[in-house]
Formats: sequence, C-alpha cells, structure tokens
Amino acid sequence: MKVKRLVSLLRQGKIRPPPPPAPEVWDLWADEAQLRRKAPTALPAPKMALPGHAESYNPPSEYLFTEEEKKEWEETFEEDRTLNHLPQKFESLRHVPGYKDFTLERFKRCLDLYLVPRALKQRMNVDPESLLPKLPNPKDLRPFPTHIAVSYEGHEGMIRSVAVEATGRYLATASSDETLRIWEVATGRPVRSIKFSSAVTAVAWNPQHLMLSVSAEENVFFLDPQLEIQAAPDGEAPVAVSSLLEFKEANVAKPEGEEVEEPTAAKAKAVHWRAVQPDSPQHAAGCRLSIATDGDVQLLVWHHKGNYCAAVSPKARATSNQCIIHALNQQKSMRPFARLRGGQQVQSCAFHPSKPHFLVATMRSVRIYDLQKQAQVKQLISGAKWISSVTVHPTGDHVVVGSYDRRVVWWDLDFASKPYKTLQYHDKAVRCATFHPGKFPLLAACSDDATVSILHAKVFSDLMQSPMIVPVKRLRDHMVNQGFGVLSCAWHPHQPWLFTAGADGRAYLWA
Repeated sequence: MKVKRLVSLLRQGKIRPPPPPAPEVWDLWADEAQLRRKAPTALPAPKMALPGHAESYNPPSEYLFTEEEKKEWEETFEEDRTLNHLPQKFESLRHVPGYKDFTLERFKRCLDLYLVPRALKQRMNVDPESLLPKLPNPKDLRPFPTHIAVSYEGHEGMIRSVAVEATGRYLATASSDETLRIWEVATGRPVRSIKFSSAVTAVAWNPQHLMLSVSAEENVFFLDPQLEIQAAPDGEAPVAVSSLLEFKEANVAKPEGEEVEEPTAAKAKAVHWRAVQPDSPQHAAGCRLSIATDGDVQLLVWHHKGNYCAAVSPKARATSNQCIIHALNQQKSMRPFARLRGGQQVQSCAFHPSKPHFLVATMRSVRIYDLQKQAQVKQLISGAKWISSVTVHPTGDHVVVGSYDRRVVWWDLDFASKPYKTLQYHDKAVRCATFHPGKFPLLAACSDDATVSILHAKVFSDLMQSPMIVPVKRLRDHMVNQGFGVLSCAWHPHQPWLFTAGADGRAYLWA
C-alpha cells in the first residue's frame, strides 16, 4: 500500500526525483587572476585655457583691432592666429549674439579628447651642476701662467719654433723671415740675430752645453752662440763649446753611393758631417758643423744627456731620412728606420727621460722603440687623424700628443695601448702639446685658434690613483695670420712660465 501510494504521488507530480549531479567545472584562469595587470589609470583631460580680456563682451579699447590689424588677422592662416575670434564690444550682455562656431568648437574638443592619446611623463628633478665632474677651484692649483710678463718683438715673419736654454737665461726663436734670434729671457733684450738664406724651421738648445742646433737652408747647423758661460751647478768647469764643435777628420763620411749603415741606408745617400767654411757668413754667425738634409727639418730634439739630436723631416724623399739621430761626440748619424709600416710619415719624436727608449709619432699612432735592443716595445693607437706633436711626462709613464683634428690624447703607459683620455678644448688644429720639464704639474697646448690651454696635470705615484687633469686657464693674446695661430710653445725649465711663438711674429713670456 505504501508503494502504491508513492507511485500515485509520483504520477501526480507531487513528489519529484532528486536532480542529477551537476558536472564538475574548473576555472582555468583562477590562479592567474592575481597576475593580471591593472588597467592604466585614467588621465584627466587637459583643461581649456581660461578666457582673458580679449574674450570679454566689453573689452578695453586696447584689445580691439584696428582696420590694419583686422585685415592682417583675416589674411593669416587659421592655425597661425594668436586669437581664434575677433574681439568685439557690446554695451550689455543681452546684446551679445549667439556664437556661430560654438557647435564646431565643441565637436573639435570632443575629437581631441578621445582621438589624441595622453601620457603621463615623469619629470626628473636633477640639478644640472650635479652631472658635471667635481673639479677643484683653479685658484687652489696655482702657480700657472696667467698674463704676459715679457714680449719679444722684432721678427717680421711667422715664428716657427721657440726653445729655452737649460738654465733659463736665454730664449731662441726661429722665424720664416730667415733669421734666428736669441733673447735675454728676463728683459726681452735681443742678444743676437743670425741671418740665413732661407726660412729657419726649427731650433733646439743642447741641455748640457751652451750651444744650438738650427735647421735652415736644407741643413742642420750646430751653432756656438758665443754667449756668457756660467759655471756648472756642481762646481765643475764648463766644457768649451768650441772644442765640442771641432770637426773630426777621422769621421769623414763615405762618398755618395756607398752605404754608411746596413739596410737602413740602402735607398738614401750617406749622411755627411762637414765643417762650415771659415770665410762663409754662417761661420761668422757661429755655425761650426753642418749636415745636409733631405728636405726641411721641421723638428729638432736633444737627448737629456746632450750627445744625441734627433731631426724629423716629414717631407723627405727617402723614407729612411724622415727621422735621423745625430751623435755629436762621434759626429756620426744613425737612421733608425729603413721604412715604416703603412707608409705613414714621421710627424714628431721624443726621447724617454730615463729609459733608452725613442718615441716616434706617425700620422695616426705612436711607436716606442728600445734603442739598445733595436726592437719595438709598444704601439699606441691614438684615434686621431693627424698627429702634430708628442711629449713625455718627466716620470716617463705618460705620453701626450696633439693633433690637427683639435684633440689632445693622453696615454698611461702602464695600461693599454688605447688612450686614457681624449681632450678637446680648441676650435682649430693643436700645433704643440708639452709637459713642464720640472716639478710643476702643468701641461700646455697651443692651437691655430691663437689660444693656449693650460691644464693642471698632476700624476700620482700611487698606481691606484688616476691622474688629475683640470683646465685652469686659456691664454689669449696672439693674432691669427693666414690661418695660423700659435705655432710653438715651451716651458721655462725651473719656473711655471710659458713661452709661446705665433704666426703674428710675436713671442711672449707668460708668468
């Protein structure tokens, strides 16, 4: 009976069977819901500019256009107009008519709001001075030259080279007016003037003896200036210059066509040392020895011991004659290079202050040679297009070159062959860069823009500390002549004084 009763209830629909179990469903993205990025925050629309006096219905009279201003406003393109309407004057607000461009301006405003993207730019509040390196005050780095103390005037042409005597008493200048002049440093008094038959291109004082090497007339002359000789600092009697410049018959060079040296002289004539004839004007001027050169010598450099003098002739016809080392005591000459790799010309050279090393600067690199081993030690890559000069720091660990593409390149020889610093302070070619030979940490660079840069270049004995290079002064008093400025500069051996020679025919002592 119970079963019949349940069946009847089921048929009547009063009892419903339980629903089937729901299928199990998993949310595939449930774990990644936390990783979803939030939508970018809505940026508020930029507000329109507030109306000014020109938008007033009763503006001041100075805001109303005249007929000329109205005509100019109508002829101006719409995007170039400062005002998008003509200012008008009404007596009251009820006289103001409807603005005909209201609907168009609202439509353009809506287009700007939803078509033009907006981005929030974060501005960095950075003090510009904090980005610059912290350099010491130049006043704390004194002494360095700042003004002209003595002017040496008398040359009529460009002064090509300037050299200071080892004691600092005399100054020699070589000029294109075919004269070599010797001056007294302290007073600017001209001591001697020596005339040649062609431009004097280079001059250098012997560091041990009171004598000069001069380049003129395609010759290198060794000259006795016949000046007052001071006693040596250690009390020894000075060696007479005349005895050093006596011609030695035993060292007569071989006739032309024979080789003086091995392969280096195969394609060049022998170097001949000759005594200047007593009846010649050069002998009367003090020239005692002469060496015929292959072209004009542009640079003369003495070894610190005073026996060797290097001569550089970039335009020599024979490659081996571009750089020749002359030994004064033996009266012999050596050609270190038969040829150079890449066919580059020798531009400058320098002797190492303490090691038997010889630095040769070609157009794009500097090569260091060991003269005893006769082998190349190192090659320094400059990155410059045309090197003009090379100088070595008194410690011997740093080399600096100037270049015609306005750069001053600094190397630390204890590190790689690539430059440690590349400095650029001039607008035109850098003609000469030179370190102070004494105790003062100074570096000078002269340029064709008629200025000279003075840098405080302090080198520390601690190898972990980098050199401190600070520009301290720009010297400006020379004039540009035919595109040339300051052609040469040299430091006083004991004082922080600089001698400069310019294309304007003037030489200055800066103190």
